[in-house]
Amino acid sequence: MWKPVRLFAFKRKFDFLGQRKAALILSTLINVISLVGVFTIGLNFGIDFKGGIAIQAKAKDGKAELDQLRQTVGALGVGEVSLQEFGDPSTALIRVQRQEGDNQCVAGAQRVMQKRAGAGWQVKPGPAGTGDVEFVSPTALDGANWRDAVSRVGLTIQERQLPRGTTPTAKIDMSPEQRAEWCQQVAIKLVEDAIGANYEMRGT
Repeated sequence: MWKPVRLFAFKRKFDFLGQRKAALILSTLINVISLVGVFTIGLNFGIDFKGGIAIQAKAKDGKAELDQLRQTVGALGVGEVSLQEFGDPSTALIRVQRQEGDNQCVAGAQRVMQKRAGAGWQVKPGPAGTGDVEFVSPTALDGANWRDAVSRVGLTIQERQLPRGTTPTAKIDMSPEQRAEWCQQVAIKLVEDAIGANYEMRGT
């Protein structure tokens, strides 16, 4: 007569009902720890949930080197970065997390200004609780030249925000929300400056 094959030699019966109190205590403890973690540490949402910036980068010669791109863009200080091939092997889709508008963004803006407008430029955050940004030029500039200079870092300013007369310093008044939006442009400029020699930027 055929007998079932036993895969395990040890005892296969377990008293689930007898251990229900211990299981209930363990389950409750795990749930409490999870809730404490949510309220104290918070949830770590990725780019898919928080949103961010999408940049298409097409290699000028050959295929897109995803590992090299990931290392280069990841070193820019723009937060979480995600890369994947997009359409064909020569094109990469670079996704960067949404920028917070913090002092790290302002430091990134200074790097962009120094690369695009020349050495000696400084960009400083305004007082805490505001979104103000102060630009310091190596030379005194008038309003029109200030407008052209800050446009290189993706900032469009209104007439009332322009400094009066010729001055080496311009304080741009912004709300924290406005600075956060501007910082998305700063991140794009940082990526362009880092990989632009070998890639064409599309669809930003």
